[in-house]
Amino acid sequence: MLVLSFSFAPSSAASEHDKHFVVSEPVSIDQFVEISEYWIQDRGGFSFSDRNRSDMVFKPMSSGFFDEDVAGQNVWLRTRVKNGASTQSSWRVFVRKSYLPNYEVYLVRESGVIEHIDSQDPDSAFESRASSFLYLSTSVNIKPGEQIEIYISYKTYGPAKIAVSIETNQSFLTEAANQLSKIYLSYGIFFTLLMASIFGFGVLKIPAFRGYALAVGFFTFWLMHMDGITFKYLWPSHPVFNAKFTVPLGMLSLAAFIVFARHLQQTKEFFPRADKIYLVILALLVLVAGLFFIAPSTFSGKHIAGLFFLSMLVGGGVNIISVGRIKAVAWFYLIAWLGMIVVALLFILESISGLRMWAHIRYDLLRLMLSGAAICIGFGLAWRYRGKLKESYRLKSKGLEDAQEILRLNQHLFSVEEKYNLLGEISAVRERKVKNLAHDFRQPLQALRLTLLSQGAFKGEAEETKGRARGMLTYLEALVSSELKGVVGNDNDERDERIQTKDCLNNDNPFPLDDTLRYVYEMFLPDAAAKGLEFKYVSTTQTTGVPSLIILRIISNLVSNAIKYTPSGRVLLGVRRVCGGLEVQVHDTGIGLTKAEFLWAQERSVRLGMPVELDSVEGNGFGLAIVKQLALDNGLKIRLLANRKNGCGIAVFVPMTGSGAQVLQGKTPITAV
Repeated sequence: MLVLSFSFAPSSAASEHDKHFVVSEPVSIDQFVEISEYWIQDRGGFSFSDRNRSDMVFKPMSSGFFDEDVAGQNVWLRTRVKNGASTQSSWRVFVRKSYLPNYEVYLVRESGVIEHIDSQDPDSAFESRASSFLYLSTSVNIKPGEQIEIYISYKTYGPAKIAVSIETNQSFLTEAANQLSKIYLSYGIFFTLLMASIFGFGVLKIPAFRGYALAVGFFTFWLMHMDGITFKYLWPSHPVFNAKFTVPLGMLSLAAFIVFARHLQQTKEFFPRADKIYLVILALLVLVAGLFFIAPSTFSGKHIAGLFFLSMLVGGGVNIISVGRIKAVAWFYLIAWLGMIVVALLFILESISGLRMWAHIRYDLLRLMLSGAAICIGFGLAWRYRGKLKESYRLKSKGLEDAQEILRLNQHLFSVEEKYNLLGEISAVRERKVKNLAHDFRQPLQALRLTLLSQGAFKGEAEETKGRARGMLTYLEALVSSELKGVVGNDNDERDERIQTKDCLNNDNPFPLDDTLRYVYEMFLPDAAAKGLEFKYVSTTQTTGVPSLIILRIISNLVSNAIKYTPSGRVLLGVRRVCGGLEVQVHDTGIGLTKAEFLWAQERSVRLGMPVELDSVEGNGFGLAIVKQLALDNGLKIRLLANRKNGCGIAVFVPMTGSGAQVLQGKTPITAV
């Protein structure tokens, strides 16, 4: 919000408006109200040269201007300002109205000289304006340090609501661009709906779309008129017609909407009382539209808002009653009507209570609610058409039994072919599972053999070694059992691993990660020691819903690769908290992987080029491929840790269970887990 600068602190409201307010930046609409005064001219014959006469008594705008009923009267606004900017001398008085009859702007200089800088009478064409912008704006020249009085006079056929600001040339261009963007955005929405409704009536032959197109078209035309589009492009030389056409066009728009509502809600057949109220409102709208040309000052905003509110209230009541009858369709209509009721109620409160709702805010709100209502009603019509299509399809389907039988046979044939293809896939999957089993079995079996040989079949004190051996045997037994279950089980249950996969993320049974990862650590500790590597495991207290066997297989392959491809240094296994879960990470100081190599190594039977010192490393290229498949089958994610100076780091994301499963902010180092 732009700020208004004051050079002093006035002691009272009366003295405040006797002084000039120092202005160094644009004056917003609300600030203009606070520094300005108004006077209602109740009779003609006034010349501005008589501005100091005793009956020209100005009051602060902030005190009661918005409570005044000034239809057909001249309104005078006065503001005293001093240019406090050192270089800015070009200003603009920006009035957010497309047209005002008898619009005048005067300047009174310090010397007492009166300058008549803008004049728009009822016969002024649009081309006579100094600016081609849709809304009224007047250029004002105020030298730095100069004090002036600005007088704005206008006559209105309705309420005195007016939004005025004082802008620099740059702020005026910015504000004008904002106004145009909102205007054309609303036009885009309405024109899209209009074209869709014309298509619905012209191509799909749905009668309801005809009334919808008529209502949307009238409201679009009314908004264009309120924005000054019609005055600028359609009748620029007929300002009197432009001024008097506003209310009748609004009435006709509302009448078109009510006609559409009667047809849409079928009030004549199902709600005869509501239909009679609609007809009475229609008669009043036509009467008001006709009388406004004869006596425009007879009607004010409260009468128009009242009719608007009454019609929306009737429509909303009908929709509430009809929700149970037409269900989903009526909900769209009900939302649209309730939004319009809120807008109408705000307009009534503004008219009867002086609620300060600026013109541009009112029209923006009206655009928003009209657009929303039109969209909701459009969805309702589309939903109704969808229902009719379904009903039509149901009726036609009774005569298509032969075609449906052929379709069923084709579907049966497709199912048989699919099962045949699946049989081939199952055969390939079994072969792959056997190879995976052999790969995952080799390392723990070798580690177990080394453990037993190194300890001489558990001589007395080797309790730690016994526990390690039991853990590896348990892992091998579980690994073999899980694979044999798929081989010897029910043939009808044989599927690709992806079909067998259970959603581990939804497992309600938590598994402690520490037990699982410690098995891996103890399993590979002898291998690391044999190569002279430091193998470190950071324990954790976290749990997960992913079964231990899945974690064991994935991490075993990652640790095995880390030890294989690390000539010297260390290997680290641990857990890190991340947003939404945990990451089990394996770090090493080995030869490392690029991102491209990491992706390529996940394919089966792929071995990357090795340095000379690792030429003797055995492998078949299954490790990362197995990790990728297990992660995919169980809803897990693997990633290559970036920004490492040397070596390689791979992380496996797993979900948490229990109280720690909430989303965590930031990351926790492995050493802290």
